[in-house]
Amino acid sequence: MFPGFERRRIDLADAEINLEEDWQRFSAYLDAQGTDPASMDRVALQYLHLVTDEDPETARQAQLGVYDNLLGVDRTVEHAAENWLTGTIEEVQATLAEYDRLGFDEVLLHPMSTQPAELDRQLRLYRRHLLSEYQ
Repeated sequence: MFPGFERRRIDLADAEINLEEDWQRFSAYLDAQGTDPASMDRVALQYLHLVTDEDPETARQAQLGVYDNLLGVDRTVEHAAENWLTGTIEEVQATLAEYDRLGFDEVLLHPMSTQPAELDRQLRLYRRHLLSEYQ
């Protein structure tokens, strides 16, 4: 009933999920194991290099350039494009609102930078554009 990958994703919590569709499968798996899905914290980890460009394609290209420079040999920029937050500030805000709508308890945002000054800049952008409505 539940492929090994689903079981691994739940038991080891070491893979990404696709919000609503995967949560439905996880809920069914948890029910089958005798665990109430409502008793589980719903926490998502998202990587994000926030950019202020208002053009969606320009924003994505800037983000993917940063992601490509930080990825190891095990992950491709295509993986980042499919699984990490990309887009304009408004698009990122909409994705975070979707997590909220789906009942996630927390979304952990991980800035993508190895340089302290850029990390500080990213955190300031997060605070200004993403966190203000949650404070």
